[in-house]
Amino acid sequence: MFGLYSQNAYLRNIKLIKSIQIGKIMAEKVKSLRQQLMEMEVGDVLTCPLDNLTSVRAACSNYGLQWDKKFLTESHRENRTVTVTRTR
Repeated sequence: MFGLYSQNAYLRNIKLIKSIQIGKIMAEKVKSLRQQLMEMEVGDVLTCPLDNLTSVRAACSNYGLQWDKKFLTESHRENRTVTVTRTR
């Protein structure tokens, strides 16, 4: 019984370690909205989920003012997305 318990505990620990490693890799690949907006050049387009509509529009307004850039936001109901275009 102890051998089976320790083997199950070992497997759970291995799975946990792998999920933590995968989470760290995903966190490194995903850029924040601020970083994505900062890296945009004139004419670049960024698409976000519609769930983030309010925060995307607020970020574009605030960061555009701070960085002297201009962003155009459009919401698309059929795709459930928000499109951000840098215009200046």
